[in-house]
Amino acid sequence: MYLNYTHLPHILRPHHYHSEEQDGVEREQLFSDAWHLVGCTADLPNDDDYLTIQVMETPLIIWRSNGAYKAFLNVCPHRFSRLAGCKIGNSKTIQCPYHGWEYDACGATRRIPDAKHFKPLTKDRVALVQFSLERLGQLLFVRLTPDGPTLRDYLGPAYEECLKFYDDDWELIWTWQPDLEGNWKLGYEITMENYHVGVTHAKTLGKFPLAADDVCSHELHGPRHSVFRADRNNDQYLAINFERFAMKQFGGTAECQYVHWHVYPHASFFSQNIFSVAQAVYPISPNRYLNLYRLFLYRGNKRGIGTYMLRRFLKRVLRKLWTNTFLEDAEAVRLTQEGLSSNGLHLEGLLSVREERIFHFQEYIKNNCNLN
Repeated sequence: MYLNYTHLPHILRPHHYHSEEQDGVEREQLFSDAWHLVGCTADLPNDDDYLTIQVMETPLIIWRSNGAYKAFLNVCPHRFSRLAGCKIGNSKTIQCPYHGWEYDACGATRRIPDAKHFKPLTKDRVALVQFSLERLGQLLFVRLTPDGPTLRDYLGPAYEECLKFYDDDWELIWTWQPDLEGNWKLGYEITMENYHVGVTHAKTLGKFPLAADDVCSHELHGPRHSVFRADRNNDQYLAINFERFAMKQFGGTAECQYVHWHVYPHASFFSQNIFSVAQAVYPISPNRYLNLYRLFLYRGNKRGIGTYMLRRFLKRVLRKLWTNTFLEDAEAVRLTQEGLSSNGLHLEGLLSVREERIFHFQEYIKNNCNLN
């Protein structure tokens, strides 16, 4: 069951969603020692593949070499030009577009044009700035500070379940990484409740019955971790029965358990039977955010034409379903941001029992940002 039996206050006020000052405080107080989801191994299937991503003010290169993954600042240490401009690529070296300095996938300088004019310059004197990178199953995480918790400590009790959600039994089938209108907290909060599903997602998720309250549970694990679970093993809806059938066809165990972890301030991991999703939300400005999604389908160990056709069908259906669902979420966030930015808005807001995870998240923001 839920933790509360009555409605809850909306702790944050409208200005907390569009204030430049609040945005700066959150970046400093919430994200400084965070581990950031930047992609997964399937994004870099071959040696020398790389991807670039902007994590708030920090541009990154994630590079694969000899089966290992490393993270570097996407800035040339010579005169500070941005290095790689494309989002994905494959190369043994990356050349600075300003003066032509080249770096390899270990971050070392491989070539300096007109090097004689830089004497004396010892080997490895200039190299790319490297950040800590850890892998969890297929997921890749980067920490931007030299010191801080390990990924296992940071994810806490979510770590072990994420190992199951994103190990090699799962296949990446869809990526989505849009730059959207709205405050990052809205993009995160909309993942914390199902109250909006019937209206916002009337054409998508709203067509599927939600789990009854008596099979749902919400658990808090300290100030940073929250998990929502729904036991759907007794549900006999068409969609749930089809999930059971597909899981068995793939050689898995049909456990109809919906599990949704939130690791504050910005990570989310959820899974149900045949699919799992990893998400991270990053502030770009007080009114814009980056929403990173990776959708996985259970791979299983069975082969054959029937299994192949079923998997192909599910890939198509799930990609379409989640694309439309996330676009609906994005529009709801945009409209809410417009409302929050209205002149003279002094409303306090209200949260239902089904939105209590938002209350917990807002308590985390309040406590860590010293809000009055």
